[in-house]
Amino acid sequence: MPKLQPKNVPYTKAEINEILNLKGWLNQSIDVFNLYGVLTIGISSNPREGSDEWEIQQRTYSENKLPITIRDFENCNEPDDVRKAFNKALRKTVAATMFKGDKAYDL
Repeated sequence: MPKLQPKNVPYTKAEINEILNLKGWLNQSIDVFNLYGVLTIGISSNPREGSDEWEIQQRTYSENKLPITIRDFENCNEPDDVRKAFNKALRKTVAATMFKGDKAYDL
């Protein structure tokens, strides 16, 4: 049986994706309900003698699916409300996913 649209969310997932219109590599559409957060740290400069080259070192510390759901868009009545709700949900889920622990992040 298909999942029903929550009563207090006037937009469908497809409509939310259309409003946000996120684009990725080669202008492909990005599904906001299928985002992953990746925390990569450690880019450093190491100029070599007589050159302007940079040596880049990276390490990925965490990679997790971001739990953005249709419920994050409750009570959105206008496209601008959808954009604001997405930004709020993104900040909240990135902080919760990347920085696990006892601290509460009020973003």
